[in-house]
Amino acid sequence: MKKMLLLLLICAIIFASACAPAMQAEPSQAEEAQLSSSNEEFEITLYTDKGIYVQDEAIECYAELKYLGSDAITVYSGNPLLGFGVKDEKYFDGGYVTNDSLEYTQFAPGETVRVAFSKSGGYTSDDPLVEFFKEYYADSEFVLPSGEYEISANIDYSLDVDDMLGSRRTLSVSVTVTVE
Repeated sequence: MKKMLLLLLICAIIFASACAPAMQAEPSQAEEAQLSSSNEEFEITLYTDKGIYVQDEAIECYAELKYLGSDAITVYSGNPLLGFGVKDEKYFDGGYVTNDSLEYTQFAPGETVRVAFSKSGGYTSDDPLVEFFKEYYADSEFVLPSGEYEISANIDYSLDVDDMLGSRRTLSVSVTVTVE
């Protein structure tokens, strides 16, 4: 009798697990999307508040840049040190804009800096998408039309002010979001 009950219990567990819904590989509307990338000096982690958005919904996005070294460091870059790019099939090419000024940024061991998403880029008056870009850049919120987008956080810096090209380093990370 005990063997029969045990066999019945095992069958019930197998049946219940077979009927359970499968785990989702795609992020749900409520899940935060985040990815990290690192090199010898830094780790960048990129965050969005969701992986899936509805049209006209603002995307909350930021990056954290953590210095991994055990000694203080000064890096040399354009402004800003960390920039954001957006890439899709229609509107954006993934690039980001930095000013060609020489900026000195110092980091203490383990220091983490949080950088809010900011739009960068431009357009010309004869661009076929000029009206889209005017509206996009005029809106203070990060809102995208329907589609799939790769959002990236990027740093481009040098370690030696006297050898900017020879000590140049880059690091980037990206997440994909969908706007329905």
